[in-house]
Amino acid sequence: MRFLKRLFSRFVITSIFILLQCFFAIYFFNKLAEHYIYVFLGANILSYFLLINILNKNGSPSYKIPWIIFILILPIPGLLSYIMFAKPLITKKHRKKFIKIIKDANKKYSTDKEEIKELKTLSIEAYNQSKYIYRTSLMQTSKNTITKYFKSGEEMFDDMLDKIKHAKKYVFLETFIMSPGIMLDTLINLLEEKVKEGIEVRILYDDIGSMKHLPRKFYKKLIDKGIKCTVFNRYNPVVTVVHNNRDHRKLLIIDGEYGFVGGINIADEYINKIQPFGHWKDNGILLDGEGVKNMVILFLEMWNIFSKTGDEPFEKYIVEQNKENSNGFVQVFGDGPLPLYVDHIGENTYLNIINQSDKYLYITTPYLIVDYNMIHSLCLASLRGVDVRIIVPHIPDKKIVSLITKSSYNELISAGVKIYEYTPGFIHSKMILCDDDVAVIGTINLDYRSFVHHFECACWMYQPDCYKDMVEDFKNTIKESKRITLDDIPKQGIFKRLVVSFLKIFSPLF
Repeated sequence: MRFLKRLFSRFVITSIFILLQCFFAIYFFNKLAEHYIYVFLGANILSYFLLINILNKNGSPSYKIPWIIFILILPIPGLLSYIMFAKPLITKKHRKKFIKIIKDANKKYSTDKEEIKELKTLSIEAYNQSKYIYRTSLMQTSKNTITKYFKSGEEMFDDMLDKIKHAKKYVFLETFIMSPGIMLDTLINLLEEKVKEGIEVRILYDDIGSMKHLPRKFYKKLIDKGIKCTVFNRYNPVVTVVHNNRDHRKLLIIDGEYGFVGGINIADEYINKIQPFGHWKDNGILLDGEGVKNMVILFLEMWNIFSKTGDEPFEKYIVEQNKENSNGFVQVFGDGPLPLYVDHIGENTYLNIINQSDKYLYITTPYLIVDYNMIHSLCLASLRGVDVRIIVPHIPDKKIVSLITKSSYNELISAGVKIYEYTPGFIHSKMILCDDDVAVIGTINLDYRSFVHHFECACWMYQPDCYKDMVEDFKNTIKESKRITLDDIPKQGIFKRLVVSFLKIFSPLF
């Protein structure tokens, strides 16, 4: 029964329809080519023009090369695939609306210039990094924000529930996955109570991230409970690039005063009520103060673009607050696919930190599928004397992804990078710590999904209150992990090496 339920699920049926469309299109053009040589020649000529266009486009060579190889080897399928899957995500009209939303918000809620000047006097590197994030995401730097670090999903969920219980105005939740279980039931029951108290509740969840777990019309059940709900990019049986662009953000905002961000979705494995991949190690952060306004802007910009309820005014939900007893600077920012965003902000933020590191780099990530620039930067950092440590899962949630992750071990370890596998299970936290000063925590994995395709969010910090807690947790996690040496890397046969090489080449597309 379980097998049949999965076989006839909406995800499987919709995927079959999409595959049939692809096969039909390829079959149709191949049949034409068999009988009409001019069609075949025309497709090849178009493919060559397309190759020239790809080569001259802005963007990473690691993303261009797979398309070039595909189109050269199979001109007609390659041409069709590029047209279907590599076109811009949204129209210029929507992009202009998106940028206008952010600019309007930032005109009203700009950062005090004195704060930026103070950051510049403390660290020119941190100042330049903050300036880059602002110029690309239009998200402001804030001081006067208390930060609290959570070393597990259990800890963070308890605090999330506590803050929701005391909500007086509204609760905004944005998540990639929602799955039935204790965590979801507890959360929805509490939110339903808050609605009855007159509190405004909004939920935005990703359709593909949740569709394997939730009923097709789950959003209607939430609406019936008085919860406003929007589903991001519903998975429809039509061949389109938008299926590859998901909302991977995880945000919880209460009254504009408190904001949570991290890797924690709404599913029982994130709080270890179930353990399909051993112990689930995650983390997150709570902001209390000025830094929360960026979270409000991020949530409402996504809501206003993709919901059908009309634009919501930012001033209704942003609360000006001043936590003078706090330390450091915070800057919550969003990232997403081009051309909606002007740059790969998450990837470049990581690269900037790695390239400017002096003493140490501590990184946790569930996936390590990155291009030459990222691998080279990590190796260079290690070779110049930086203590580079990366923790990845020992028990993978996706075996193919784990194969590609491990294919980078040899080069990194040979350059002195220390790779650790979290032996109790699966580490899902996404964090980078650098030189006792700089940290990033959020939803951004070290892979192409996060850097290129997904909508993401993270919090960049300079000397926050909770920095020592993050470092302590990292060191404790190291104690539970196994350091991988060159001797631990098994020799692969020719066939396996070919498969891994093939997967690495085409991983940027998926």
